[in-house]
Amino acid sequence: MSNNASSCCRDEIRELMARYADAIHRVDGEDWAQCWHPDAHWIISSLDSPPNQEELTGQQSIKQFWLTAMEHFKFVEHKVSSHSISPQMEQNRASGRCYVNESFEYLGNRFDLFGVYNDVYIKGENGWLFLTRKFNLLRVDEAGKPTVRYCHPNRTENPYHA
Repeated sequence: MSNNASSCCRDEIRELMARYADAIHRVDGEDWAQCWHPDAHWIISSLDSPPNQEELTGQQSIKQFWLTAMEHFKFVEHKVSSHSISPQMEQNRASGRCYVNESFEYLGNRFDLFGVYNDVYIKGENGWLFLTRKFNLLRVDEAGKPTVRYCHPNRTENPYHA
């Protein structure tokens, strides 16, 4: 892939991340689901200590899970703090890592978290979509509590990689 094509793909993937965050802020399930490939996989960490992971498969299953979960959030602020996209893009796929900060109120409690998505993107006829998103929760802070909970304190596994 040429440098110009590679740069263009990176910009398009960044736009995908922007659409994803925008749909979260607006709690727009239709727009949010349009960021996912029909055969997508979403692997997410819970707020439990240690965090459990749940894997969802398929755009409609992912959308329904998200809509149900969002019913319990009073608000969500989703900020992409940094990301990298693999320069070894193959045909219609790329991979990347995306760090996020979120602040939200969930079931009456305020949380701030930091985590990383390990992504695989696929380009379809309507642009780039998420094929796989694996979210690792790295830190969570519950407002009003005196401590910050680090989800991987012993670093026996590297949460920064898939």
